[in-house]
Amino acid sequence: SARGLRGGALTSTAETLGMFRIAFYAAVLAIYVTWDMRPWAFVSTVFWMPVSIFRFLPGPPRDAVLIGILQLVWKFSLLSSGAGLLTRVNTAIAAVLGVYLLGLPQNFGKINHMEGIVVILLCIFVVARCGDAFSLDAALFRPRARAESFEYRWPVRLGQFLFTMVFFAAGVSQLSVSGVEWMTADNLRYWLVQHQYTHSASMALGLFVARSRPLCGVIAVATVVLELSMPLAFFSRRLRLPLLASLFLLQTGIALTLGVYFTPYLAGYLLFLPWES
Repeated sequence: SARGLRGGALTSTAETLGMFRIAFYAAVLAIYVTWDMRPWAFVSTVFWMPVSIFRFLPGPPRDAVLIGILQLVWKFSLLSSGAGLLTRVNTAIAAVLGVYLLGLPQNFGKINHMEGIVVILLCIFVVARCGDAFSLDAALFRPRARAESFEYRWPVRLGQFLFTMVFFAAGVSQLSVSGVEWMTADNLRYWLVQHQYTHSASMALGLFVARSRPLCGVIAVATVVLELSMPLAFFSRRLRLPLLASLFLLQTGIALTLGVYFTPYLAGYLLFLPWES
């Protein structure tokens, strides 16, 4: 709702959105600067299982050189978007190429949901007035920025809402697909042991947690409860910090025990910093 997106504050300034733009694009560039998508061009076509808009492609990409060029253009567009240079153009390029490059690995039988929030935020910035302040465009062309406007507020609030709904949807999915069995100690112990052989998890820590059935039971239940509670971080300022801190600790624990890293979500946490202050 409009009231929910406003979150108790009807307006925001171009400066607050400009600060978030700089931080967001800098974070995305730092996360993906060393990523190389070219090896996907050499994966056998037998594994090609296109999803979403990739179903409209004639087949998997086979030109590694082209992918290399696209990813260089994408990273340059991230840098330019953060600097606010030709913001409208570069944010559009960053979004289009981000959808393609970050979506490409999802078409070979394993969908990684972690890039979703990054892609969504890239698309939001395309239609947001994020270059009105703290940008090269503002310095060179001096666009007229409104002193206070909901136009500078809605991109961050929408991003916050979608970020919290990602985890709410995960909790709903776990309960709807696996039922309460997902929250049992045996289920978590299975994943802790199994990931020691399939991921770069810490053998000592993961197996240490798996030895304690009561601890595994508490963690399993707390995980689902936290995921289902995440929308409260959008609506309640009082609950926002403890919920986000708990989520960050949960994802850190998953990384240490299961070897599953939620690095792209770091860009999403930036949504909740007090930019107005």
